[in-house]
Amino acid sequence: MSKRKTIDAFFKKKDDSNSEIRTPVAVETDVNTSMPDKHPSKCPKIQFEEIDHDPGSRKQICEFPINKQDEIRRAYIEKGPYQLVDIDYPYNDDPHHRRFQPSWFKSHKDWLEYSPSTDVIYCLPCYLFSKKPIGRPGSDVFISTGFNN
Repeated sequence: MSKRKTIDAFFKKKDDSNSEIRTPVAVETDVNTSMPDKHPSKCPKIQFEEIDHDPGSRKQICEFPINKQDEIRRAYIEKGPYQLVDIDYPYNDDPHHRRFQPSWFKSHKDWLEYSPSTDVIYCLPCYLFSKKPIGRPGSDVFISTGFNN
């Protein structure tokens, strides 16, 4: 068996005894090396008015053109979850008369969304980073159909 080679075996050692010491020389240039504060985007920025914020009525991310999906995700992330606090949440048809509690927004402030048009809750990160629904039962609950139980 041959001896295993380490990564050091692939590099030649530099012989420092014959090298002369060089000091760096300062060279003056008239080149502007400052970077602009903001890089202009090649794509037009999506206006948030163009996308629907209500999770019950918005299109799925996979339904947007592929070259706009990242920009649409950024717009939703900038706005944050759709959380309406100052509305009367309707009671469900259950005999126990349950309804959505706005205090849930405090404990799940980063992801929980409520849709007044469908009276169900959604998950913002699930919506933003989900793939096309695969058809398994429950795979799209927090993304497109919503949760109300």
